[in-house]
Amino acid sequence: MIISTPILLLASQSTVPPVNLNHFFLHVDQPTFEAIQKSKWLKETFADVNVSTHSSGKETWTGIYVSGLGSYAEIFDSSEKDSEGTAGIGFLTSTIGGAKTVYDSFRQGAFGTRAETELMNLGTPD
Repeated sequence: MIISTPILLLASQSTVPPVNLNHFFLHVDQPTFEAIQKSKWLKETFADVNVSTHSSGKETWTGIYVSGLGSYAEIFDSSEKDSEGTAGIGFLTSTIGGAKTVYDSFRQGAFGTRAETELMNLGTPD
């Protein structure tokens, strides 16, 4: 089960709004992708699992989606786009303007590490 957990922020970053885990993604080799896709245990015992295709208008992707309570995992076949082992984490904030603040903080290394980031507006006022 994947549980949405608030990300703990240092007190010195008090201007950064509360942030929650939204999802993470991982690109795996084709045999692993197919094994996950066919796994009865994963579908029947572990979580809600489905394969679906999505489009951003610029690109289209197909993945295995493992849904939890308030968050999910995306698993992709690395032969489609990114190389095996490529992974990432998606965060969510409900504060208006918060996504840009968190994005800027990561870009500036405010959390002790510089991160490759991409800011995505999902149609909200943020």
